[in-house]
Amino acid sequence: MTPLEALCGARELLSDPKKWTKGGYALSAAGENCDVLSDAAACWCLTGALARTTGNHMESGSPGSLGGYGILAEAIGKPERLVVSSWNDEPGRSHTEVLALLDKAIELARSRQ
Repeated sequence: MTPLEALCGARELLSDPKKWTKGGYALSAAGENCDVLSDAAACWCLTGALARTTGNHMESGSPGSLGGYGILAEAIGKPERLVVSSWNDEPGRSHTEVLALLDKAIELARSRQ
């Protein structure tokens, strides 16, 4: 899967505000942390959505290996290792901002093809 495909998949997954969350890669409908690939997963953070799209369980704890992660970090303007998760979880962060960041990252990925 290319970074562009991963970013588009995450964008599609998070297009519904009810499927976006903060404070965990994935949460069940009951609000409990769960594996991003679990059938119980009902919502995902930005990093978790990339992991779900690419089929990565996040067991390694290395989100930098996810397709599209580096481009998201670049779109934020900070290449640090956990910048996407930190950005997603900032107080006041909105679903609209998450989708706007994904759109920016998708454009970056398209420009590199």
